[in-house]
Amino acid sequence: MIEKTSQLTLMGDLIKPYTLPTTRYQGSKSKIVEWIWESIQDIEFESALDVFGGTGIVGYLLKMKGKQVY
Repeated sequence: MIEKTSQLTLMGDLIKPYTLPTTRYQGSKSKIVEWIWESIQDIEFESALDVFGGTGIVGYLLKMKGKQVY
């Protein structure tokens, strides 16, 4: 199930809902990526190291949330 989320920019403009890409990679975090975000969203950070690798879905989500990903 792919969840869509809307965001407001700093200028107050509405960004269209995004859709994360689907993957067929065994071990992909696509099913739990929203749970991962809910678990870390209250932590103040500007950059992250994507140690999950694989499909890059966690890094992709973090970039969409405005974080720098290494």
